[in-house]
Amino acid sequence: MVKKCLLLGLLIGSVGGIHAGEDVVPVLKTFPSKETWFLPTGTILKASTKNAIFSFNLEAPVVAELDEPAICPKTNAVVLPQGTKLIGTASVLKSDDRVNVEFRLAVLPAPSGKEYQIQGLILHPDGSAGLKGTVREYKEVRLMSSAAAGAVSGIGQAVATTAGQPIVGQAVGGALTAGATEIQTGMAPKVDVSISVPPYQKCGVFLMNRLVLDDERIVKQSTKGE
Repeated sequence: MVKKCLLLGLLIGSVGGIHAGEDVVPVLKTFPSKETWFLPTGTILKASTKNAIFSFNLEAPVVAELDEPAICPKTNAVVLPQGTKLIGTASVLKSDDRVNVEFRLAVLPAPSGKEYQIQGLILHPDGSAGLKGTVREYKEVRLMSSAAAGAVSGIGQAVATTAGQPIVGQAVGGALTAGATEIQTGMAPKVDVSISVPPYQKCGVFLMNRLVLDDERIVKQSTKGE
């Protein structure tokens, strides 16, 4: 009986090993083990912004610089050295006091200066998305002043009471009075909100895509061999 149990256990183990081996193949295809110079998705780069960010001028590029090198978790090789510049653009979406930044380019420091495409999102030091900024409100009064609107309304009332033909006078006067009301409504102060972030802010950059530079390394090695 004991022998049968042992044989059954070995059989189950061998079958499980076969299935495990079958599962390993697609995993290795998804995560190639030959890469030696890479940063996986989810890597957080430690950096500092180099320029101020204003929500009124989102067309201006945002520049950040790595405070420390980015290391490959497999080989401990330096993939992006300290001083690498990250170039991105800012946006303000569904946020009351934060500016979001998406980085698309990494530029290695001199003398290399090589550029690599990346996709990274800026993080506050506490790990939340975006950088906190100072919120300011600007009120702008447009169209006519209250005095001008009152004058138009007064003219309308005068026309309504002094016109020779009551119906025409009331129609013209009513139109002018209504126009004055619309002017006053349109005169309501327009409030614009701006968010500004000063330079030299500590931040993290979350890599949304895997960054692999193995091909670049192979080219360097072949060049040295020649």
